[in-house]
Amino acid sequence: MANLNGSQLNNVLQIRMRRRQLMKVLAAGGVGMTALIVACAPPPPQPAAAPPPTTAPAAAAPTPTSAPAKPAAPAPTPTAVAQPAAAPKPAAEQLAKDQIFRFNIFGEPNTIDPTLAEDNNSSVVVTQLFDHLVRYKPDLTLEPTVADSWSVSSDGKVWTFKLKDVKWSDGKPVTAKDFEYSLKRLADPKTASPYAEFIIDVKGFEDYHAALGTKEKPKQPTDAELAKLRDALGVKAVDDKTLQIELAHPIGYFVNLLAHTNLAPIRQDVVEKFGAKWTDPANIIVNGPFTLESWSPKSKIVLKRNPNYSGKAPTLERIEITFVTEETTAYASYLNNELDVSHTVADAQIPQLRTDAKLSKEIVQSTQLATYYIGFNYQKSPFDKKQVRQAFQLAIDTKTLCEKVLYGVPKPAKSFIPPGMPGHQPDIGFDFNPAKAKALLAEAGYPDGKGFPPVTLSYNTSPAHKLRMEYIQAQLKQNLGIDIQLENWEGATYFRKVATEHPPMYRAGWLGDYPHPNNFLRQLWETGSGENFSQYSNKQFDDLVRKAAAEPNIEKALPLYAEAQKIMVDDAPAIWLYFVGVFRLVKPWVKGLTPTPLDAYFGSLNWRNIQILAR
Repeated sequence: MANLNGSQLNNVLQIRMRRRQLMKVLAAGGVGMTALIVACAPPPPQPAAAPPPTTAPAAAAPTPTSAPAKPAAPAPTPTAVAQPAAAPKPAAEQLAKDQIFRFNIFGEPNTIDPTLAEDNNSSVVVTQLFDHLVRYKPDLTLEPTVADSWSVSSDGKVWTFKLKDVKWSDGKPVTAKDFEYSLKRLADPKTASPYAEFIIDVKGFEDYHAALGTKEKPKQPTDAELAKLRDALGVKAVDDKTLQIELAHPIGYFVNLLAHTNLAPIRQDVVEKFGAKWTDPANIIVNGPFTLESWSPKSKIVLKRNPNYSGKAPTLERIEITFVTEETTAYASYLNNELDVSHTVADAQIPQLRTDAKLSKEIVQSTQLATYYIGFNYQKSPFDKKQVRQAFQLAIDTKTLCEKVLYGVPKPAKSFIPPGMPGHQPDIGFDFNPAKAKALLAEAGYPDGKGFPPVTLSYNTSPAHKLRMEYIQAQLKQNLGIDIQLENWEGATYFRKVATEHPPMYRAGWLGDYPHPNNFLRQLWETGSGENFSQYSNKQFDDLVRKAAAEPNIEKALPLYAEAQKIMVDDAPAIWLYFVGVFRLVKPWVKGLTPTPLDAYFGSLNWRNIQILAR
């Protein structure tokens, strides 16, 4: 499950796949989660791998593990993000009497049902309400949460998890059966989760998930046939404290998937009792550090500390999340001390903030594992021609966009996998070249843009996105002689239109769900993927990413991903604009807010660690 604005976007339209994806499509504008921070990208991470074994491994296969001291593969190390240390602190850092953290997101969540969440607005709330088997620490290594330990069979296919003694918010124990139900609900074709394919490698998933067929070729299985496919899914509660997951083939990054929003445990009895209303404040049962106190439509969500939380109790008593979409209003709220973190900062304000005696001390910058781009409808004219797609990419001066328009916050992108992740390839892609762009456009049958059909570029409402889309519009007119129209939609409407109508050009962003190239390539661009809104399709690419995904050794998988990304970038299903980062203002009384490159919103993976100091 974020926002991309060359200096501060804050939400990812997870065309997610989270988000998650869901892909996590960068959703809103403003500083929040957008431009790749001015400094540099994080250093290359160690490859993802299973937890270290306690006994000698069988040759070439994932090795058994047990209660790992470092349970997950090292993920990309985030760029050092200092707390606003220069800001004055109360003596002895005394805590404020009211432990309330106030944050704004760019739009209302579509849902807080973990199985259905696909946008950052949803993911940021789900993260506070539910604990998974594992979770990311601030350095993006994994630690056990509900899981106490796990082991992997010698062939790398069967993962067995032992659970801790953990309670739901109503005091009942969390059991392996809760995870079995949740994963099978995610895979159920009737659930229609946008993130179902996140567990595509689980044994039996493909048969179960395809049971209803497609819109073009629907199937009508009987209830008994569906039940049989459901029972065959490789997820089983061996007993209350033991969960077993069997994969169709080994994948080295599997444990990373388990920290994702959509794999949270859910109570079957609650869902069956209340149906679609099970997430209402009066009905929802959670197992995370906070519970849902209230949800005021088009206004805010209030979370309160979970008194039955089994982990370390947060210091925060409440989190108040507002849905202000007007950039100037949100920024004014920060300046008026009504928010603890700036929602957005207009791009043009960045130079002033960097020199402001007071506010410059409140700036916090960090990188994101995220890419901001313009997708094409790969299957329909005029973007069914490679020459047209490549011409559009070559016609956009991304260097000027990042350095001049966005004040150096983002870093220009020429490919999709961002710096700081295994698989980043800085030497592939297209450089700005208007002359070559014109030649390709003429080759496609549109010399100097003549005869080019009317085209609309769609984006979700945000001043930050508007600025970027107008830049794209001007560049295409200047360098190709093409007039494109802009249209914008409110967030939830926009996401639905992109997912179902596949507009000719659409603004998108992708924030990594886990630090592995599979998440950026196969998850988003494989033929038929639920997140493949461009409808991109290339058999050679598909074969490579599938082969790479089945390779448990990351060092052997990386060359396959590299070849696949070269093919995809050359096919140009999108215009890569920039790699995302963060430019935010944080009040000096906020302690423990630690952003990571995987946050749906600034620091949201670790809001449970926040403390509010006395002012």
